[in-house]
Amino acid sequence: MQVIAVTGTDGKTSTVSYTRQLLRAGGLQASSYGSDGWHTREGHAARPPGFVGLHALPDLLAIERANGADAIVVEAFSSSLAAGIYDQVAVDAAAFTNLGHDHLDRHGDRTRYLGAKRRLFEHVLCARGTAVLDRSTSPGYQLANVVNRRGGRVLTVGLSAAASIRLHQQLPHPAGTWLDLQIGRHRTALVTPVLGGAVIHDVLLAIGLALDAGIPSGALFAALPNLTPPAGRLESIGQLRGATVMLDTAHTPDALAAALNALRPRCRRRLCVVFGCGGNRDASKRPLMARVAAELADVVTITDDNPRSEDPEAIRTTLLAECPEAMEIPDRTEAIVHAIERLQSGDVLLVAGRGDESHQQRADGACPLSDRAVVQAALLASPAQPDPACARASARCLPPRMRTVRSFQTHSGVSRSCELLP
Repeated sequence: MQVIAVTGTDGKTSTVSYTRQLLRAGGLQASSYGSDGWHTREGHAARPPGFVGLHALPDLLAIERANGADAIVVEAFSSSLAAGIYDQVAVDAAAFTNLGHDHLDRHGDRTRYLGAKRRLFEHVLCARGTAVLDRSTSPGYQLANVVNRRGGRVLTVGLSAAASIRLHQQLPHPAGTWLDLQIGRHRTALVTPVLGGAVIHDVLLAIGLALDAGIPSGALFAALPNLTPPAGRLESIGQLRGATVMLDTAHTPDALAAALNALRPRCRRRLCVVFGCGGNRDASKRPLMARVAAELADVVTITDDNPRSEDPEAIRTTLLAECPEAMEIPDRTEAIVHAIERLQSGDVLLVAGRGDESHQQRADGACPLSDRAVVQAALLASPAQPDPACARASARCLPPRMRTVRSFQTHSGVSRSCELLP
């Protein structure tokens, strides 16, 4: 069984998901484990039975081998790498996404942060293993040299003519992104459902990992139009009055910038964002995220993310200092509803930070809160024609004043309407 690991600040979950999908499209029995849970050929679960943490990773691999998996793709987190948890695992191929501004509260500075990621390529990756990365970046160049010195193989991705997987051009397309793509000597143009911008970099890494696993370029070209973005990663939730509402996990400055830049070409009017910053996490990234929002979005709403044990007002105050034109709405549900109520034709709204999470972490514990459910309920509460036939459950996500007869259009174009009951 091949073991594949992906590390980096942003894009790990997406790269893992796309790699698993490409491996399966090429005929391999592939599973994955990461931030979005455990994906096997039997389905999806939060974690394997009895799995209590990444220190039990060898047990997970044993389960997959017993189940006949040909490959498993896992996320390699910096804290776990630094703690040596992955040292007990033989990794055949590894990918590096990027090095952004995050976890400096834990690692101290960017040098030590990269050092934790470096362990994957210097100690965990098999000596003759394969690294997939963008060598045009400084961290990618350093990691490529590490692998070369150990006698490993390096597959490069990016815009360079020397890249093993080369992106010649990408353009927005109604169905996703149009790509002019080259794998080795083979070049083709295709449309993938994945939204463009920096997210396409994750697709290139997945192609490299799948190529190293033995999937031929023809099969990869054929599979790319059928990729499905992981839940909560630049996910289109629905449309309203000609406006689109998107969901993303962006919780770092680079990730927020990447998401907003990917959506700007698809925005005919205003680009709006609702976001906050998590508590008990790297506080130095907060002003940077606020500056990104102020610079790249037209309308900004600041709200609570997962404040945990920190004072949520203090977090918002830090953000507002760098984004003074933003609207402050502490309650996340009310912030999302308020932003959706004010959408106009051609607008794009990004609800950023929590993605597919189902609970909000506060000082008094975890409380149920799904950004997706709130968005769906708010879309259902938009002015339109009544149809009392559906979705009582959505009413629980809205304040009482919003529980009226409304409708919305899904991203697939299907019109739905519903009476929200108390």
